[in-house]
Amino acid sequence: MLTEAMIKEAKPKATAYILWDEKVRGLAVRVFPKGAKSYILMFTDRGKRVMAKLARVEETTLKDIRARAASELLKVQAGEDSVQTRRNAIRNAPTFVDLWTRYETEFVPEQISLGRMSKKTLKEYRNIARTHLLPGLGTMRVKTITKHDIEGMARRMTNTPILRNRALATCSRLFTLAERWEWRNQNSNPAKGITRAREEARSRVLSPSELKKLNGALLKLEKTYPFAVGAIVVSAMSGLRISEVLSLEWSNIDLETSRAILPRTKVGKRTIILAIPVKKILGQIPRINGSPWVFPSSRPSVPATYRQTRMVFLLACEQAGLSGCRLHDLRRSFLTMLAGAGFGAFAIRDAAGHKTLQMANRYVQQGATLSQTAEHGAALVLEKMTARHPEYDYPVGPISYVFP
Repeated sequence: MLTEAMIKEAKPKATAYILWDEKVRGLAVRVFPKGAKSYILMFTDRGKRVMAKLARVEETTLKDIRARAASELLKVQAGEDSVQTRRNAIRNAPTFVDLWTRYETEFVPEQISLGRMSKKTLKEYRNIARTHLLPGLGTMRVKTITKHDIEGMARRMTNTPILRNRALATCSRLFTLAERWEWRNQNSNPAKGITRAREEARSRVLSPSELKKLNGALLKLEKTYPFAVGAIVVSAMSGLRISEVLSLEWSNIDLETSRAILPRTKVGKRTIILAIPVKKILGQIPRINGSPWVFPSSRPSVPATYRQTRMVFLLACEQAGLSGCRLHDLRRSFLTMLAGAGFGAFAIRDAAGHKTLQMANRYVQQGATLSQTAEHGAALVLEKMTARHPEYDYPVGPISYVFP
């Protein structure tokens, strides 16, 4: 029978050997050539002979290991998973990399095909995963990741609160799917309950004088970048997102009825009424080389990109002496002016294409601070933005872009 003294005095040999215990059948100490010693348990599980390591000798006492070995033998006799089976399950359990791979290759294509996710959204998720989630969580087993692990990842993003919130939201979504796929226990999402950073809503609204300066700069750039400038002006005059403007196709525009169809927006398919100034702008734009896009890039088969349009916008802002401006500020300025003109939250929601009144109420609150004179002044400036340069009209034929 094994004793503590016998185990301690056991010397290594040229090959590993085993010292059996007589008190618990199947329990033994395995002594390795380099002197390491481990407690092992031999048993039959589902007709197969199994040898499972229980612990290193220095990690426990003989009394405790006998109790554990007896407990493990009872589990096997009752038909439960053995220690080796459980260990293999943990070793072969999916990692966070496996979770992301299944999400990207299985879940996302289905969502895109159902119209529940855009490729742009997937691109944002990929950037977050590859930059912040996978480096820290990638090799960890999905089932064993804890709230402490997620908090550690979030702590490294303290200086970027908005990105931190997006990363936590993405993480939470992934673990919700892990529960659905039975890779984690139900209601065990480790990303839930972690405090999100406070986000300050951006409130930059261009004043009438700033819009006038921007208009002058855009007119100077119109010869070189006609379609990018046109897209910027349409966005400013309609309140559409710049991505919605750049995705406009001639087949979805009916100038006669002043209607345009937006097949893909954040709220799904939308039909909008084209205001007279916007209709005038679209009526002056030629179809370049049969391109289906209202605002094509240098390749007629491809629409102008956000990156190209943003470059032109920033160049115009620089020339106009405007700082801290973004393309989306044009949309915010338009909707705030609607609020200042007396339009209610429901009208603004419909004009903006929002799902709820939450965002519309922001514009109503901002618009309440605008005086009637300021609203009229801004409207006049916006109307001037539809005027073509007196010595220039859109050219007919291919256009060569040289972006800075």
